[in-house]
Amino acid sequence: MKRGPGTNGIKLDEGIMLLRASKDKVAAFNKIRNANVLAEKLFNLEISKYPELIEMEESNKKYDEIYTIYDEYNKKIKEFSLMSWSKLDASLLL
Repeated sequence: MKRGPGTNGIKLDEGIMLLRASKDKVAAFNKIRNANVLAEKLFNLEISKYPELIEMEESNKKYDEIYTIYDEYNKKIKEFSLMSWSKLDASLLL
């Protein structure tokens, strides 16, 4: 979480890559958690809580919204930069 997509001072493009890596890590940790929960149930043990993992998942959801908006903005800018001025409908800009 100290080097993830919400770290201060990172650029948005870098944050997108960090978010993808964070989502991959969460998925891997969830597989391990699920295996541990099954083993705990098998041996009738108390089910472990994973508050850091839950916090990481919630943070990723928030960052995903932010980075999705940024990514869509970049795609629109690229689309507009490739658009021919003759095809531009100025009435849509108002």
